[in-house]
Amino acid sequence: MKVQMQPLRDLAKVEKRIIAAAKASFPGGFDRWTALDTVNHACSWKLSACGKVESRARGEDARYHADKPLEDLNRQYYEEARGRSRPETIAAVDLALAAEAEVLEAIDGRQSSAELAPIGFEGAVSDYLALDLIFHPISHYSYYAIRNDEYEVFLEVERFVAKYRSSAFADLSVMDVKGLADARAVKEIFDRGYEWQH
Repeated sequence: MKVQMQPLRDLAKVEKRIIAAAKASFPGGFDRWTALDTVNHACSWKLSACGKVESRARGEDARYHADKPLEDLNRQYYEEARGRSRPETIAAVDLALAAEAEVLEAIDGRQSSAELAPIGFEGAVSDYLALDLIFHPISHYSYYAIRNDEYEVFLEVERFVAKYRSSAFADLSVMDVKGLADARAVKEIFDRGYEWQH
């Protein structure tokens, strides 16, 4: 699988629509992220992933996971981004997208290389990038939407998934729901009280 810019551009558009539609109905916190917290979290991971791959491309060491537990790293990212406004979060999306473009250009023609993936990741660098630049954010956005009864956000995510379902990202849907055609189908999921565990 080769990671290309178009899905990343499309995901950035989804992220900006999530930011625009974000409800401010609860204060948020590390244990209950707002839409802005969720998008900022994804952007932090995207920037980290791009930095790791760029380091590997320069022949430097970069580990798949930091020397600290993931929970601590997630808390660090949360604290760094806490309180960002909508415009600041949009700027974070744009910064992550620019970093993605730079890293894809830097490794052009070498995406199947395992040597460019962070140390400790089993697989090609393209698999690593697909994981942290696409799959990881999508899972968070779906979880956020379901947890907070924002089925419009969920629909945005599923539209993105449907667009790329027939491509290399065929397993992208974290819900494994096929053919969600309209808001009514998604609303039925929420009305049934679909429970998610993260």
